[in-house]
Amino acid sequence: MRRISLGPNPIDKPIAGALAKHGDRRAEKLANAVTRAGDEKVLLRAAALLAAAGELTGARRKRDFDYLLALLTVTSCLDHLSKHLVKETRPDRMHPFFLKKGIPKSGARDDAFPSGHALHLGALASCLARMYPQAAPVIWTAASGVAATRVLLLAHWFSDVAFGFVGGIVLDKLMSGLAGNRPKSREHT
Repeated sequence: MRRISLGPNPIDKPIAGALAKHGDRRAEKLANAVTRAGDEKVLLRAAALLAAAGELTGARRKRDFDYLLALLTVTSCLDHLSKHLVKETRPDRMHPFFLKKGIPKSGARDDAFPSGHALHLGALASCLARMYPQAAPVIWTAASGVAATRVLLLAHWFSDVAFGFVGGIVLDKLMSGLAGNRPKSREHT
């Protein structure tokens, strides 16, 4: 049983309404392909492969890859826990005029908060930007762009994506501080 019921924030409905009204089928198809890069299963598999490959590399890289896998595992658990505690209807299910042809239905109807994709991407971007500071602008731009596809596809309200993304960043900062072996910049290695 869910304990908290949420609804969209005042800015959420106008954003979703504008996207529904002015949507472009080609942009939606592209967003549907791009959004997969932030999927939990894709990210966890990639992190697991990196952690396994870390066995063949130096100890520092192995620690970094192990940390990344642990971080994404925790974001996944946190996302699933929050879906059991919070009920919020997704924009593509809330109003008939939000339903658009060409956009597949998103996940479970009442699992809008927070965006799991954004949670994973915020954590991943925070970690990778610290490890590779010279690439930080590209990392943050790519992660933000993939997270934004969740809004474009009406799978989440804008506030769900913003909260998830920031939540992922905060989680990485907390975990890396507690772990004591925070992945460091590769600039000087």
